[in-house]
Amino acid sequence: SSGINAEYGDGQKSSGKISIPPPSTVAQEQTLAAWLEGLEMSELKPMLELNGWDNIDHIKGAMAREDVAALGITNEKVKKKLLDSVEADLISYQHGSVPGTVEEWLREINLTRYLSKFTAQRIGSMSRVLAIWEIELTTILGIEPIGHRKRMMKSIRDL
Repeated sequence: SSGINAEYGDGQKSSGKISIPPPSTVAQEQTLAAWLEGLEMSELKPMLELNGWDNIDHIKGAMAREDVAALGITNEKVKKKLLDSVEADLISYQHGSVPGTVEEWLREINLTRYLSKFTAQRIGSMSRVLAIWEIELTTILGIEPIGHRKRMMKSIRDL
């Protein structure tokens, strides 16, 4: 078990060790609300969620400058702070192998709400998912939130 000796603000040392979870665990447990609060940008939460940027693990690594502009954020300092944070805390979706089913893939990227759309359009194999184009996500599957489409496309690229 990894740990560190802790010293409290009053100069006292702890008698034991404090377990520190791996960085990936800490980042995965962070919520969108907590991340935005840390950036002092809590007011962006409804706008981000409305546009499909509702999962912190999938914002980092998928959101780009044009996505921030598309949200209607015009303040350059806010844009820069948001993008700098995304880049600094970058967590890539990584999977050791291609999921066995479309349902498993959607579960891994927290988008199972779209399983019925894939099923209705007879997109039932991962080989078909791997060949999907972003335009198909809107025109065939009707997936509107840009954040959800970007999350899907990034995860496909990373497989």
